[in-house]
Amino acid sequence: MADDKDIDITTAPFLSNSSLEQFNFLRTSAAGRFRRHFRSGLRSHLFELIRAEDLETEQTGKIIGNIRLFPRARPSRMLRVLRTPFDSLDQALGEIQKYKLLLKYLGPGLIAKSEEFIVEYRGTGAREILLCGLQEYIRGTTLDPWHLTGKEALKHFYTPNATTHYREFTHRAARDIKTFVAAVRRMIHATAHIPDLAGVGNLMLTHEGGLKLVDINNVIKIRQNPDIHLDDRGYPCCDKSMEVLFILEHKILQQPLPMDDPLYQRFFTPERIDRVKELEQAFYDRLNKVP
Repeated sequence: MADDKDIDITTAPFLSNSSLEQFNFLRTSAAGRFRRHFRSGLRSHLFELIRAEDLETEQTGKIIGNIRLFPRARPSRMLRVLRTPFDSLDQALGEIQKYKLLLKYLGPGLIAKSEEFIVEYRGTGAREILLCGLQEYIRGTTLDPWHLTGKEALKHFYTPNATTHYREFTHRAARDIKTFVAAVRRMIHATAHIPDLAGVGNLMLTHEGGLKLVDINNVIKIRQNPDIHLDDRGYPCCDKSMEVLFILEHKILQQPLPMDDPLYQRFFTPERIDRVKELEQAFYDRLNKVP
């Protein structure tokens, strides 16, 4: 966290949850505070880094037109701490390579940029290696692709604002989605890897219509065997990410589907689609049983 001075953050609001005391290695500037984000990922703890003055305004309010308003403080950055510690430094460095892979093929314009860092932590009595990231905060709307068809569907993600008309928004969104699809295809062809496109909130549309991938750590190896690969949580992440790629390319952009496309020939046979649905449902059944 370059340019930050160390302070004790034990008064930060999220530390009222005792399970977060392990993160006492965090330091930030006197002008900033951490707060737990409303959404917590399956693989990561998520926190907002908020300016102290914005947090104070949220709590005490400000007078606008003789009315006291309490605007919610927006983060300046997002802090991500992977839940699973690593056994070795090499493992953690290997995880950082996933971010570098995305940066190489998608570029900084299509992903939430991050400063990745590794912490060796001994607060639990045992040596733990944690991977963290101080990540760009993306303002916008989650792009949920599952029930969308056609470019006009993109206007439903538009938030009225003074600088961007909804036609400009949908035009840029379609342009960025087209660029994104082409970049992901290049990545698949060159490396046999695909980003996790299927997770809730993994894709965002900014208020101007720019597309951003915000889950930058989960990059999936496309295996050559015909088996349906499940991730460490038991989710058919590769197949579902392929499905999102298909939706972006052929349902939203309405580009023609080549009959000889090897990716879609492999992943979208009727039998495989049915099996993926079964595995996905089993995943959610298990998730709903977790107390």
